[in-house]
Amino acid sequence: MRATHAALALALLACGVARADGRSDAIRAFEQRQDRAALAQFEALAKAAPDDAELQNYLGRARLRAGQVDAAVTALERAVELAPGNSVFHLNASGALGQQIQQAGMFKKMSLAGRVREHMERAVELAPESVPAREALMQFYAQAPGIAGGDMKLARKQVEVVMPVNAPVGLRMQASLARHEKKPDAEVDAAWAKAVAADDAEGSNHFAYATYLTARERWDDAFAQLDALAKLKPGAPGVKYQLGRAAALSGKRLAEGEGALKSYLETGPKADSDPGRDAAHWRLGMVLEKAGRRDEARAQYEASLKENPGFKQAREALDALD
Repeated sequence: MRATHAALALALLACGVARADGRSDAIRAFEQRQDRAALAQFEALAKAAPDDAELQNYLGRARLRAGQVDAAVTALERAVELAPGNSVFHLNASGALGQQIQQAGMFKKMSLAGRVREHMERAVELAPESVPAREALMQFYAQAPGIAGGDMKLARKQVEVVMPVNAPVGLRMQASLARHEKKPDAEVDAAWAKAVAADDAEGSNHFAYATYLTARERWDDAFAQLDALAKLKPGAPGVKYQLGRAAALSGKRLAEGEGALKSYLETGPKADSDPGRDAAHWRLGMVLEKAGRRDEARAQYEASLKENPGFKQAREALDALD
């Protein structure tokens, strides 16, 4: 009998070790941007342990990388349900809901906005010192209409809290807020100049300013920021992708954009914020299409859909070629 009990105990211990090893392998794959492998592993792990908050959080983030926005929201809000006191889980859920809003109709947008605000405010409440949570909440207050919870006074409050704690982020928030307050372009650019001058080692403010300039279709200025980033972080995959993206959107510097995206696909995404390979193939297809190389563009759109069959933009681009 004792031998049977001992054997059972060893079997249970081995099972626990195997689950721990599986979790470690999945997290390692996620951190190394082996996105498809990580997603498959977390799907299996979460199915075996549906009440594990950490697994649900990783599963949601992996689904988000795969473009499975609705499924990501389900997992991330499940993580919050299981661990309501975790600030990061609330912040991750709010980010996924923010992406879901972009795909929703007007009436659903209002409902989703309330959930975004609830998660963001709870994230700040649980971790008042969290700069990422404060910045995300500022963006929500500044962008959302008043009826959905937008509030410029509360947005400014987040800047006031962050500025003495992390000046580079505070200045970035201030520049972003100037745009939302519809200040003259000269004032907005001056605010961004201060933010860029105080940038961190990752070049986060250069990135943010380049994104702002791209949205405004100020292509020469956007490329100037991206060129500065390339010098600041030579070889960084995220910089290559953004150079290619700017080329794809503007039709300028197409040869350089093509080279940057091909290099990005060779190295693959590295940072958590780097877009997936599906997005890189899609952008490369756009560059090639603008260069008049339709057959090569088609191949890239097809490669994007092979990576992510549900990628709507790549499907639309491919259909438009036919």
